[in-house]
Amino acid sequence: MIQETIKAVKEAEAKARQRINDASVNAQSVISRAEREAEEIIKKAGEDAAGKAASDMGKAQESAELAREVAAKQVETELEALRRNAEAKKEQAIQAVMDNLF
Repeated sequence: MIQETIKAVKEAEAKARQRINDASVNAQSVISRAEREAEEIIKKAGEDAAGKAASDMGKAQESAELAREVAAKQVETELEALRRNAEAKKEQAIQAVMDNLF
């Protein structure tokens, strides 16, 4: 009877060791799968962020180009006004010199 009990305990210990080994292998498999999934999530997040950054950069470039065009038109308008003003002053200066000469 004692021998049967010892045998049963040894069998139970062997089964427990096997279950521990199986659980360890299973845990390693779960960890490996989780690591792969985490890498995929990180890669996807990086790709998404890069795509958004490229899109944002494109929008910023478009906005900057539009602002440059608006500024260029304003400068051209102001420059034309200054030219007209200078031409009018030139005519006034010529007239003033002529009036002083005669």
